[in-house]
Amino acid sequence: MLNEGAFTSRGASEVVGAFYVRMLDQDSKEERQMKPALILAALLIIAADYAMAELAEGFNEALVATERSEENSDRDAARKPREVLEFVGIKAGMTVLDVAAGAGWYTEVLSAAVGNEGHVISHNSFGYGPRNAATVAAIAQRNGNITMLFAAYGRFRLDAEVDAAITGLNLHDFQNRSAEEAQVFLGGIYQALKPGGVLGLTDHEGSPGLDNATLHRIRLSTAIVALEDAGFIVEATSDLLNNPDDDHTLIYSDESLGRNTDRILIRARKPGQPVLAASNFSAQPARQLSLPNLPATDGGQIGAIQCGVTESPK
Repeated sequence: MLNEGAFTSRGASEVVGAFYVRMLDQDSKEERQMKPALILAALLIIAADYAMAELAEGFNEALVATERSEENSDRDAARKPREVLEFVGIKAGMTVLDVAAGAGWYTEVLSAAVGNEGHVISHNSFGYGPRNAATVAAIAQRNGNITMLFAAYGRFRLDAEVDAAITGLNLHDFQNRSAEEAQVFLGGIYQALKPGGVLGLTDHEGSPGLDNATLHRIRLSTAIVALEDAGFIVEATSDLLNNPDDDHTLIYSDESLGRNTDRILIRARKPGQPVLAASNFSAQPARQLSLPNLPATDGGQIGAIQCGVTESPK
């Protein structure tokens, strides 16, 4: 991953920083002497909160289950599901929205991560979703905690806000068409999240001076600005998905990259106090979208819940 300059992680540091500024307003000697200990205590509280972010029991076993497709399993090495989801802060019991889920790689690993007490909403647009409907439905058939959702970007119309959202390799398409379109995309996610809810975002990294639109890439700095413009607090970035063999000059789909581009990874948060409760999501379909050959299932809500009326390209 190419360095675009120093970037200071925010979020936790903002909490401690604000706490420290308030303490600086105090004048007594005793309070000044207490400052280092109080700052350490605040840091330990924040660290403890992240330490509690545990994936559901059986996550590792789910990744190696024979029922998973060979294609999805092969992607695990480059996409590092456990490391990425732990970085984002996904926990057992969460309700998570997988935005522009495509064929459902993240949908499947999120299902294992949140466990039986959690829920995954696997979203695709009207234009892109039907081509992957049978694939995602097969994943949902094996897991009792997935709802398939077809909705226009920015118009999810969920009946409850979600704890977290993930979008993998999507923002570049919107941002490269226009900043306004990117704000519709990100704004819909922002509205779907609870106050304090977290967004994990990955994308193919681009570089200054290159035609990132043609290459289907995005610069880290561009993604950060877009997230902040949408109201998110960008807490941290990670080099977990760094691939030094990718110099950003090839289109993401070039065969020489082996579906393993150099990727940005960002954790961003909707301001507010996070509240984690057992999943109580239940989709209320506006109408059913007719799709052929969707398998029946005893678990999950299979079958294309349509929550908007405007078709949107992926």
